[in-house]
Amino acid sequence: RILGASAAAGCSVAYPADPERHIYLVPSGRVTVNGVAAGPRDGVAVVGEEQLVVTALDDSEIVLVDAR
Repeated sequence: RILGASAAAGCSVAYPADPERHIYLVPSGRVTVNGVAAGPRDGVAVVGEEQLVVTALDDSEIVLVDAR
């Protein structure tokens, strides 16, 4: 699954995740992912989470890949 989202600075986007799946996301601006900071074009790999909450610190475009 490949998803995209736009988030204005200060807004959050939630994604229900299966802890068994591997999730990879790349933001265009500064964000936090479940409270962990990520910068523009950083690759964020996530495994074992039931939900992702991405909070935009800058206006950001987010690309997320949900794979096995």
